[in-house]
Amino acid sequence: MIFKTNCEIVGAKMFEGNIEGVAYDSTTLFVKTELDESRDTARGFATTEYKYGTSAEFAKIKDRKFPFLAECEIELTTTGRKDSKRMISMHPLARPVAPGGGAVGGALGGAGVVAGPAK
Repeated sequence: MIFKTNCEIVGAKMFEGNIEGVAYDSTTLFVKTELDESRDTARGFATTEYKYGTSAEFAKIKDRKFPFLAECEIELTTTGRKDSKRMISMHPLARPVAPGGGAVGGALGGAGVVAGPAK
C-alpha cells in the first residue's frame, strides 16, 4: 500500500561503507510522529525512521534547514508477520517549520523537488 501525506522531516543521516565485507549505502529520514494518546500513558511526539534510498538522497537535502515540511509517499508492506515501511518520494514544501512547530510564511532557500530513489 502506498499513501501520500505531509511530513515534518526533523533529521536525516546517511551511511556509505563496508561492514564485514558487505557494502551498504543508505539514507534514513527522521519524521515527527504523534505518540498514541489513546491509553492516556503518552503525550506529544517522537520520531519514526524511514529508509530513503542511497546516500545520494542525503546529498540532496544535507544543506537544508531542519526541520522542514515535505509531501511524502510512503510504502507499507508486510510478510504476514512483520510490517515494514519505506519512503518512496519526498518533495520539500515551500514553507519552513517555525521553532516549536507549525509552518511559517516565506520561501525556503533552494526549495524544490527532491526526486525519490529508484525502485
